[in-house]
Amino acid sequence: MTPSGVSKAIARLEKRIGTQLIARTTRSVQLTPAGGAFHNRCKEVLRDLSRAEIEATGTALPSDDKVCVSLPLSYGRQVILPIITEFCAEHKNIKVDARFDDAFSRLVDDGIDLAVRIGESPGVGILATRASSVRFACCASPDYLLRHSPPTHPSEIRKHAGVDTAPSGSQERSTWKFVVNEEVYFVSPTSRLTVNNHDALIVAATHGTGLIYSHRFLVEDSIAKRTLIPVLKEFLPPPAPVWIVRSPARTAATSVRRLAEFIQLHLHDQRD
Repeated sequence: MTPSGVSKAIARLEKRIGTQLIARTTRSVQLTPAGGAFHNRCKEVLRDLSRAEIEATGTALPSDDKVCVSLPLSYGRQVILPIITEFCAEHKNIKVDARFDDAFSRLVDDGIDLAVRIGESPGVGILATRASSVRFACCASPDYLLRHSPPTHPSEIRKHAGVDTAPSGSQERSTWKFVVNEEVYFVSPTSRLTVNNHDALIVAATHGTGLIYSHRFLVEDSIAKRTLIPVLKEFLPPPAPVWIVRSPARTAATSVRRLAEFIQLHLHDQRD
């Protein structure tokens, strides 16, 4: 369904039940208190429906049924893994083999049943469902921003020290993506330090090494604790989509479908 189709469907639902479910501004879309309560109740109904289907069929999955899942390193560990552990607790007859790797796995060739991917659409001919999104952040420590004037435009990033990430052995410089006057604007930081791990990136930034650019979920706790301060918020690009991708070879498998639906349902709570 297209974004405009989703908006129209929500508008029809709000009109039918007679209350506003979503509060919209030019920069954000958030559930109202009534919308949050409605969403939570719908989740309960969907879970009850899933259990009812299992009870009605009177069939159980084989005790050795297993789903192999490919997950991006940081997002998989921080966001998806807690969801999978809850799934395992509720579905004791399904085993999950979770593999963490930022490289895109080839589903069929690598024996992957299900994958979670961040970024552009996985492509034509692949069964993919957009489940959530992740925002971006550019930030630095309070100490660094006291010693250096905070940038007010992406072009000023080159005047600042930066901390960058790159795979081990890579010589490529990364580019940070912004939006200026509705046009995409790329800038390469002047990196004083390059690391191959996002945890190291955040440690370096909180110690005042320089500016960093990352997915927002990675720095959310640091921002809440004010050990990192966001900058250039008005120039950040739109959130990146999160996709749940299923292998064509295992699309019909009940265990794969249940895990995909479970992840999708829980990711709605964390949508930006």
